[in-house]
Amino acid sequence: MVKKVCLNDSVYKEHYTIAIKLDSLHLSLAEVKIYPVKSLREIDKDKSRLGTAPSTDLYQNTHLLSSPVTYLFERFNSMEQSKRKVAQLEDEQQKRAVLKDLLHLYIKNDIMSLDDAQFDTFIDYLNLSDSFIRTATDYELIMAIKYKYEAFVNANSYYTAPAKHQ
Repeated sequence: MVKKVCLNDSVYKEHYTIAIKLDSLHLSLAEVKIYPVKSLREIDKDKSRLGTAPSTDLYQNTHLLSSPVTYLFERFNSMEQSKRKVAQLEDEQQKRAVLKDLLHLYIKNDIMSLDDAQFDTFIDYLNLSDSFIRTATDYELIMAIKYKYEAFVNANSYYTAPAKHQ
């Protein structure tokens, strides 16, 4: 709001004192995420641990023929099934973390450009197995991700927002 001060109708003085009160300015900024950039060697260490979830079976050396009741219990018990599911989800979470670190590194080196909001969608689109991530060379992994990135961009570029007319 703009206010004007007029001194023409006031008594002439050599010095006028005007007190102007300003409203405080409040800004709400978007959340900023700062990620530490891991080196390629640190990411390789994380890659080597993929798919090596410890077995959740209580009796790991038990075979079907030697102890069928124990084997059936560990296969079909709901508690044992939930333990296996938790181990599987933890491995998937670790794979996503490794891929996010790789994507941050690739973005930093201008190999691709993605927003943080697109990471999960792109990782789902990648659909890379643990064994491929673990055994592929850096070049093979970069080329596979770059190829999938180009396909991802082409698949998601069918809609562009209309330009605003000025």
